[in-house]
Amino acid sequence: MSTPVTTVHDDNVDRGVAFLDEKLGRDVWLPRLNFATLDLGSCQRCVACQATGIGWYGSAIESLGITIEHMHREYNSAGSWTVAHGFGLQFGHRADWPGLTDAWRRRVTELRAEVST
Repeated sequence: MSTPVTTVHDDNVDRGVAFLDEKLGRDVWLPRLNFATLDLGSCQRCVACQATGIGWYGSAIESLGITIEHMHREYNSAGSWTVAHGFGLQFGHRADWPGLTDAWRRRVTELRAEVST
């Protein structure tokens, strides 16, 4: 049996999943995610944009009830609200967009497997 892959992003992604579940419902946002184009480093192809169907990150987050001020307020020691919910990275760690994108892909793959069983 292989050991599951975990990263520093997993807890943040789990909070992001719970947030999207609450705001949109898993049956709405989960099918919208497209792995071929998903890129957390892109303000047009991130989870928030794909989940909401809105083509710009700031507008997508605001449509979910999060203001720009709230997004940037310190949430915990991990950084801002966006970091704590797996939608962004701390300054100085921006090179890890592929790692954050992979964490979302793994979690979404797990969720889709749960739905199909």
